[in-house]
This record gives sequence, structure tokens and C-alpha cells, in this order.
Amino acid sequence: MRYILFTFFLITALGGYGQELPAILENSQDYDGQSVTVTGEVIGEVLSAPDGLWLNILGDEGVNIGVFCERKSQVQGITRYGSYAYRGDRIRIEGVFYANCPQHSERDIHARSISVVAEGHPRAERATAQKKSMAIVLAGACGMLALIYSVKRRYGRKNPND
Repeated sequence: MRYILFTFFLITALGGYGQELPAILENSQDYDGQSVTVTGEVIGEVLSAPDGLWLNILGDEGVNIGVFCERKSQVQGITRYGSYAYRGDRIRIEGVFYANCPQHSERDIHARSISVVAEGHPRAERATAQKKSMAIVLAGACGMLALIYSVKRRYGRKNPND
């Protein structure tokens, strides 16, 4: 009996750890209507719908999926959304995956619970020395063209018929 319980808890623990988003999307018919646990970065913003809320998550592998939430309380813990300037909160979603959702007619996950695993933060964007020097060269070229244009416009040949 102990071996059966140990095996059951082991399978439950390993099965509840979470599936990889690309594996779910590649084998969508196998996971259709099944409970899944995925993690990813929240990107974009929460979108309101008549029947709930939508958010998008980006997996570590660069694939994303829409997540439907019935209650606003499910997304209240999310503070940062991924964009160019910020890395979004990393969340863990437990819900039901639909290859072709009967309610929304698209591939999505209906969230049962959402928890924030790691908070988002500003992205540190730094210009390289090469980019800085290229910007200086291009600014100088634009300045020269503007100077040539203004000199030509002021001192250029005038039409004798004017």
C-alpha cells in the first residue's frame, strides 16, 4: 500500500510541475480540454471582454498564448506588463487548455489560478560605443546637408524671369 501511495504522490508531484508551452502547442490535440500548468512573462496589457479578461503570456522559448480569466481578482497580483522598456511579471497559470475553445473559437487557456513567480523590472538598455559613434556621424552628415541646402537656397542662381 505504501508503494502505491508513494507512486501516486510521485506522479502527482511530477505532473503538477508544469508543462512546456511549445510542447502543448505542438501536441494541442493531446492536451485539448486537459488541465495544464505553464509559466511565462505577462506581455501587453490586460484586455477587458464582456465575459472576463484576457492577458498574453510569453514562454521562455519565445511562443505566446492568450489566457482567459473569468474574474478580475485573478489578475490583481500582476503589477508589470512586458514591453520594450519593462520585463513583465513572471506568472504561473493553472488552467484548462483548449485547442479550439468552444466559447472563444481560438486556442487559449482558461485560468483557474494565477500566481506571480517573479516580479518584473525595467530593462537596462545601453547603447554600444559603435551605435553612439554612428549616431554622431549621421548627425554630422545631416547637419552638413542642412547647411548646403540653406546656402544653396540663399545664394543659389536666381531665375532671370522672376
